[in-house]
Amino acid sequence: MTAAPHHAGPIPASDCLWSGWYAWRPVFPSDDTGPFWLEQVWHRRNPVTGRYEYRTFRTEADKLREMTERVF
Repeated sequence: MTAAPHHAGPIPASDCLWSGWYAWRPVFPSDDTGPFWLEQVWHRRNPVTGRYEYRTFRTEADKLREMTERVF
């Protein structure tokens, strides 16, 4: 048995477009590893499930640069 979507009725098309969002709480983008928190990400509502999805749209070069600049 699957759970019903959290929304009531159809999702507006504007909610299904990717838009910039400041991650004020930890989120896990589908195209990156680890949590993103207190930084800019992209989000939208999935038109099928109604759940929010998050992405960074960072290139592999950007990910590598960030990893090498990280101080442990």
